[in-house]
Amino acid sequence: MNTPNNARSALSKVKIKKAFATLLEAHNVSDITVGDICKEAGVNRTTFYSHYSCIADLYKAIEEDMYVSIKEMLLPTENISDERVAFNMIVTALEAIKAHRHLHRNQLEHTLEFDYLDELTESIRARYMPLILQGQNLSPEQEEHFFIFCKSGITGIIRDWVLKDCVADVQSIAHSILFIMHQIRFKPIYS
Repeated sequence: MNTPNNARSALSKVKIKKAFATLLEAHNVSDITVGDICKEAGVNRTTFYSHYSCIADLYKAIEEDMYVSIKEMLLPTENISDERVAFNMIVTALEAIKAHRHLHRNQLEHTLEFDYLDELTESIRARYMPLILQGQNLSPEQEEHFFIFCKSGITGIIRDWVLKDCVADVQSIAHSILFIMHQIRFKPIYS
């Protein structure tokens, strides 16, 4: 293992990712070229192509890094039955999304997809749904319907927030998500 080369390779990747993020602050992803990224990063095209096959590959690598980072933030470090812990975890995830809002906004403006949000909401489901549904007498099908409904709402709130450049306060978005989830619990309207 050639440690100096590994360190140099890792540094090149970091420079390329930072350059791409910087360019996204002012440009649409479709307007950015490999040459632009290389110039901003201070690397040559050969270095870029030794790490990424194309801009989409770079984009995917950054997205995966963000998802792993956000997912790790959502791992409970305390008793998840405390709603304050759930709120703080959601705030932390939203802050990470806000830090990369230019990347997310570009993605939403061009594909209308937020690929890792599906995985993120599955993570939320595993950790928070037992707390939200505590004391409810729901069938597995009703629980699944509740989750689908919540997932659409959470995704919609985050999409709207990102497309508006994350102007709204992170804590108010987290409050909205938890408030809505609690308000839409299944409450029998007939017996």
